[in-house]
Order: sequence, then structure tokens, then C-alpha cells
Amino acid sequence: HVLLHRNTSTRSAVMLRVRKAALDMETDPSDHHSVDVRPSEVRPTLFFTRSSENRRVQLLKYSAASVFLVAVVCTFLWTFHVRNRIVELEMSNEMLRFDVQQYKWALREDLDILWNYREKLANERDMDLKEQERLLNQRRANIVRLMRYKVKASKEEKEEGSFLKLLYSKMLRSSASSKEHDFWLYYPLAEGEQKLSAVVIPYIEGQVLNIKEGISTYWSRNLPCLPDSDTGNAPDLVFYCNKVTTEASRSQIYQVLESYPEIRRCFNVVHFVEAKLTTEEDRYPRGPNEMFWKLFAGAVLPSHYQYFFYMEPDAVPIQSNWLAALSQQVESHPEPFWMKGSIYRGAQDLAVSYQPHLNGNAIYNCRSQLFTDLLKRVNTWIENRQVIEEKHAYDTDLFVYLHDPSNFAFAKHHLHKFVATDFIQNMWETIYDSHELIIRFPNTYIVHGGIDVRYVKEESSS
Repeated sequence: HVLLHRNTSTRSAVMLRVRKAALDMETDPSDHHSVDVRPSEVRPTLFFTRSSENRRVQLLKYSAASVFLVAVVCTFLWTFHVRNRIVELEMSNEMLRFDVQQYKWALREDLDILWNYREKLANERDMDLKEQERLLNQRRANIVRLMRYKVKASKEEKEEGSFLKLLYSKMLRSSASSKEHDFWLYYPLAEGEQKLSAVVIPYIEGQVLNIKEGISTYWSRNLPCLPDSDTGNAPDLVFYCNKVTTEASRSQIYQVLESYPEIRRCFNVVHFVEAKLTTEEDRYPRGPNEMFWKLFAGAVLPSHYQYFFYMEPDAVPIQSNWLAALSQQVESHPEPFWMKGSIYRGAQDLAVSYQPHLNGNAIYNCRSQLFTDLLKRVNTWIENRQVIEEKHAYDTDLFVYLHDPSNFAFAKHHLHKFVATDFIQNMWETIYDSHELIIRFPNTYIVHGGIDVRYVKEESSS
């Protein structure tokens, strides 16, 4: 800047003098030795020329540094922008996945509603076809009993089964224009037509000693039936093992039963059936659930069973003649039911969703195909929706399903088939006195869980 503005005249004079001297002497202008130039005039020019070159270098350096700084700043800003954009894209993807999950849940709920609506339409008369057929046969049997005195048939015809054909043909011939078919459908059930077919005791191999102790301690003091009672129509006794029953466990149970003939006479046949759980299935709490579901799969219990009582090893009788009272719970009920048991009556605090459930030690209807379909539906519903994350049981799962608002369309037509009774009381993790319990609830014959202080006192005194 100084060279261009302050010393312009001096530089011009010097350059003119150099050119003139070069022309006069006919020498090369670049040869400064042949030029007559005053040192006082040349030095400033050379000084200012060298300074100008230094400043140009400095300016280039400053420019390069500025460009580099700008590039660094731009790179930082671009990197920051790219990172923000990546975060925005990740959040957008997460929201998209969340929306997809919400749509899946909504679709699943819609499918549940459609299934309930389909069930409502398909089961408008509140019973399945097998139940209708069974009721029709029962009511026809009532007609047979009412009209037996009007039909003449020999003993051989009755034994051969032609008596029913003769009766039906006579009724159809004599009542072609009557409403006897409606009478068959709506004739009330006779007492005893519903039958308790079996008492099922589920167990694992490690509970064989518990079963033996329960029979020798509780059953021997509180007999299933009275010594002079009629056992011609007695239910079966079924021992239900989680895996394959070993011969040792069978022999132990048989021995304890044979040692108490007053107990053995109360049951018709003793069966041993197996769930054959795999190693993966045989884990708590999945194992008990799998055992329960397989009971209704059709491959464990005989097909002619109507009702059975599911009696775990920790369910004990506190009164004698409990098997007859149990049969009475089935036979005296005015209509077919699906499950009959106890709500929780102990001292522990239960979760709100578990409070209305009936304990799994209960009477079950194993002839209703609709109830079997419901159990399959509950099992699938629980696994798909993961309503209960950690521990869950077959009895609580059933009532969590029935009391879920999305299943109300189905539950409102079938909740009356789940009957609460005080015949059995669920006293899980509760200390009780069986004497006081019988005084307060004389219809209670079996207690599930808990500790009876009566037996604790007897054991301590002995």
C-alpha cells in the first residue's frame, strides 16, 4: 500500500533513469552493474519491492488461513446439520414403528370384537350342539319314564333297546299335530341327569408323597363316602401325572389306597393318565397351565365323562361324605354349568384383576364343546396379548379374559355358567381352624391351600 501510494514518483523516476542509461550504453537492463544509478535512489525502491513481496505472501497466507477457517466452520455446521437430520430420521422411524404397533393392536382388538360378535351370532341359544343333543336325549328319557306305563313291551324288547323305538313310533303316530317336540326340548331336567364322572388329582413325580400323606391323614379322617352308602354310581378316581407315570409311583399310590378299603370303595375305577409334558413345557407356571389345557384337548379323559372335580394335592377335605356332597353339587344344579368353585376367601391381598376369579380347584364341564373352545381362545389370547407379563395361572387367565371390556359381548351371555360356591373354599396362604370354618359354613367340605391349626395342634401334641 505504501509503495503504490507514497513512492510512485520516486519509482517512476528511477525506472526512467535506468531505461535511459540502458539505451545510451546499449547494455542489458537487468545488469545493474552497468547502470549509473544513485544508491540513495535504488535502495528505497529495492526496499519497497521486497516489502511488497512479503506482504503479498502474508496476504496469501491470511487468505489461505481464512479459507481454511471458513472450511472448518462450514464442515462443523454441515456435520451438526447432518447429525440433527439423522436424529430426526431416527425419531421419525421410531414414531413410524410405534404407529405400526398401534395399528397392529387396533387390528387385533378389532379381530377380537369380530370373533366375539361371531360367537354371539353362532351361540344365540346359549348352548352348543352337543349340549342340545345331550339335553334332548335326557328329556326323551324323561318322556320314557312318564309314558312307560302306556307302552306294552316285553322284557326282552326293553333289554334289546327296541322299547325306545316302540315308544317314539307310538308318540309320533298319536301326536302328529301336537307340540310334543317342543315338550321334549323344554321339559325340565330330572334330578340326577347331570353326573360327576371323576375326581382328577394332578401331580408331579415329586408330589407322590404328598398324595400319600393326604390320603392317610385327611381322607382317612374325613371319608369320601359313608360306610353304609350306595356306591353303585360312584365316580372314578384319576391321577394325572405331568410326564410319563412310573411304575414305582403307581404302586405307591395303589398301596396306600388298598390300605384304606373304606376309601377305595367310594370310587369306581382308579385311572392313571399322563400329560407327557416336554422339558420346555414342564416349568412353573407353564407346567400346570399346560396340564389343565390338555385335559380339554380330548386325549386325556374318557369321552363319556360329563363333569370332573379338579383336586390338587393341597386341597383337603374337612368333613366326611364329601364325595357325595360333591356329586350333589352337580346333580342338583338346575341347568348345565361350565365351572363351579370358590373365589378367594383367605387373608392375603390379591390384585384387582384376580379378585373375581374362581380358584382352579373346581368342578368342570368336560362335555361342552363351547367351553372347550373358550379355554383354547383364552390360552391364545393371553399368549398373543401378553396380558400378564410374568406369572399367570389357568384360572386367573380365564377370568382376566372374561372381565376384559373387549370380551364383554361374549361374557355377558356366559358368565352365569361360572358358579361360586362355598362347598370348597380357597384359603391360599391363610391360617384357619377347620372346626370354626365348619360352624360358620356348614356346606364347606374341602379347603384349598392354607394351614389348618387343628392338625398343627394335633401334630405338636403327638
